[in-house]
Order: sequence, then C-alpha cells, then structure tokens
Amino acid sequence: MGVGRRPLLNSDRKYDSTERKQRGKHRHRDILNEENEPLMGRKKKLYHLISPKELAPEEVAEGRKHAEMIQKLIKTPLQEMFLTRMVKAKSTIHVYVNNVMKSILKPEKIPKGVCYFFGFLDGEAAKNKITDPEILHIWKTNSLLLRYWVNILKNPEFVFDIQKTTIVDSCLNVITQAFMDGCTVTNVKLSKDAPSNKLLYAKDVMEYKIWVKEFYSNVSSQDSVNKEEMDNFLLGLSKKFKVEFNRTAALQQMLGLLKKYSKEILAIMKVNENIYIRNEAYYNIENILKLGNGEVSFPSPQEISV
Repeated sequence: MGVGRRPLLNSDRKYDSTERKQRGKHRHRDILNEENEPLMGRKKKLYHLISPKELAPEEVAEGRKHAEMIQKLIKTPLQEMFLTRMVKAKSTIHVYVNNVMKSILKPEKIPKGVCYFFGFLDGEAAKNKITDPEILHIWKTNSLLLRYWVNILKNPEFVFDIQKTTIVDSCLNVITQAFMDGCTVTNVKLSKDAPSNKLLYAKDVMEYKIWVKEFYSNVSSQDSVNKEEMDNFLLGLSKKFKVEFNRTAALQQMLGLLKKYSKEILAIMKVNENIYIRNEAYYNIENILKLGNGEVSFPSPQEISV
C-alpha cells in the first residue's frame, strides 16, 4: 500500500499562507534595498543607542550646540594653537627687523635729499599758514615713509635680486603693517578680538611711533639745503655713475616714443602756454623727427648729439 499524503488542515493552510506572505515581503524589501543602496548609503545616520527623534527637546538643543561648536573648531582653529609659534618666529627675526627700522628712522647721517624735501614742506606749511603739527607729520609720512619705504619693505625684489615666496610675502605684509601703524598719529587701543599680527607687534608699534617723531625732529634740526646745493649734489651724483648709464640707449628710447606719439606731442606743444615750449622746443622736436609729407624718420647715429 502506498503511503497517502495527509490532508491539510485549516490551521496548516493559514500557517503556510502567512509564511509565504512574510517571505514575499522580505524578498520585496531586499529588492528595494538593492536598488536604493547608493541613495540609502548617502543618507545613512548613526545613532547612539537611541534615535534623535526619541530625545527630549532640551537634549536635542544641547546636542545641536555641541555639534556646532565642533564644526566651528574644525573650520576655524583656535588662535592659541598658533600663538606660541608666532611669538617664537617673531622673537627669532626681531633683531633683524629692528635693525632695518633703525636704518630708516635712526640713520647715522640724514640724506641731503630728505633735508631739502622736508625743508620744502616746512616752507609750504609756513607759506599757507598751517600750524597744526599733525598735518606736517602726515605730509612727511605720506611723502617718504609710506610712499617709498613701505614699497621697499613690502617688495624687496625691487632692490635685490631675490625671488619672494608666498610665505615670505605674508610675513613681510605683517612687518610692513607694523611699520605703517608706527607712522600714524592716533593711538588705537587693541582688544582681545584684534588681529593676531597687530597684537603681536603692539609693543613695537608704540616704539616705532617714538622713533618716527624723533626722526622728523632730527631732520628739522639739520642745516637747511637750498636749491643750488641740491642741484650740485644731483649733478655730482649723476657724474659718479656716468659709466653705468647708457645715454645713447636712453636717447633711442625717447626717440621711439617721439616717433610713436609725434602728432600728439607736437599738437600739445604748439598750444602750450610756455613760450619756449611753443616756439623753440617745438621746432627743435620737429627738426629731430624730420617731418616730411606726414612721415616721421629717425636721425642717423652720426646726427645724434647729447
């Protein structure tokens, strides 16, 4: 006799149907997970024991505050982390920076050109009845220290054959800013939130202010230099470096500019208020350029005389 299959009871049918439905749901969920795995991976969040949705409102606010503080520390590191290194770097170069400042503001001998120019500014102030010392201070600062020396301090490659790196450029900007602050008349009180470079050189700036005032005072105490003395000085200076100056090359460059802008130059000279420029200088330039039929030609090297 063959063994017959046991007829299914109602309870068995219900169990079998329920099991198939559960397996179908799991299978459907697995398919969705496979399809959406990249998307879910990007939105994945890790919970510490419980979901944030289950936290109390005050706990949520506290957690958000901590998260914001951590992000702020990551994006903007604490100044204190670099303060020690900055102070160490500043102390290392302090002697060299001070020597440069002293060579500018405490020279052994005041240059004749500075005496002449500052005397000219003093004369203009007296002529225009300007008695405010701060105005003269600003004139002299803008004319010499800020216009000339700041350029040299910030761009040493103008004078020396060097290649300035980005880090060196940033450091020179800090030193130059300290020098500029030392040239000002007003005193600015720095708070703890002030830039670190200003806090670093705050003490030095106050010393530079004293040096600048002493420098101006020393220049004023020098003997005045008249125009004739200055002309003779410049003439001697040009003769001293005559070998290094190629006058023919300079003249050729000037002639090139004259040729390029001949019409404009002659048109302006012809209506100039100065009689010499309008007449003699105009005809001299016209002869040099050999204007003929609207064309300009250069003089030959034999015709060039300086």
